[in-house]
Amino acid sequence: MWTHFSDDLATLSQDGQYMWSNSLLFTPVLVEGATEVTGYFPKSLWYSMTDDGFIDASETAQTVTFETPVSTTNVHVRGGSVVPMQEAGMTTKAVQESPYTLLVALDSTGVASGSLFLDDGIQNELTSMTFIEYTVAEGSLVSAQAAGSNYEPNVPLQTVAIRGVDVVSATSTCSAQLTLQVEADSTVVLPTASIVSMGTYYATLTLTFDGVDIASDFVLTWECTDENEEHGDGNGNDDDSAFSNVYLQIVLSMLGVTLFVGMFYIAAKTYAVSKQNSDNEEPLIRSLSSNSRT
Repeated sequence: MWTHFSDDLATLSQDGQYMWSNSLLFTPVLVEGATEVTGYFPKSLWYSMTDDGFIDASETAQTVTFETPVSTTNVHVRGGSVVPMQEAGMTTKAVQESPYTLLVALDSTGVASGSLFLDDGIQNELTSMTFIEYTVAEGSLVSAQAAGSNYEPNVPLQTVAIRGVDVVSATSTCSAQLTLQVEADSTVVLPTASIVSMGTYYATLTLTFDGVDIASDFVLTWECTDENEEHGDGNGNDDDSAFSNVYLQIVLSMLGVTLFVGMFYIAAKTYAVSKQNSDNEEPLIRSLSSNSRT
């Protein structure tokens, strides 16, 4: 562990855990009959490989005790890692031919990286090999072969699982597309399935593909939105706008009613005054008529 976290002097005394490459941290049970184990986790985000467990040690290292049944293996993926995986098999050949999954564990800034080395596992002298580098940033995963890569495994990339995606809630949906790059040509491949699962501490976007070779150069992009954003941005801005529109309509309606009442009042007042004048003029007309006859 200390070779990967040389700035953390506490790792020098941690002899009950070990790192596999710079991405996986194992915390095994070393005491017979023990039902729990305590592990030290240097500064980083740590995602459990077996469930949705999560350790946020991004600010300071953490010491954590786990319950450890016989059937459980404590393995954690370091945030900021891309881990290529294949299915288990009874033989090496069966494993080599099984589809790949890329497990992307984002760090606190949404960044990750990793690599994959491929050869046939048979040759005595290394003349045919492929080395792939993965970089993740700002909702984009880039897969690029290193110069000189010449081994073609013809094994599919079936799944990309991205842990720590930025979503609002369980109603969030994500769109994604994978652009294959073959020399100057490019082909867009859409996932056959896109699933967002909300865990206790983070969300995972799982994408399934057909027709993508693990050794392909490609760019995978994704974007997640919440259904509520279609009717509001999650902060109530659109809801406030809708409320303002309703309020404006109410005010305009009230103004319309007030104007109508005012006009009705003026008309009634005018009629009353006209009626009163007419009543006053009638005796005067009769008096003038009588004087005229006289």
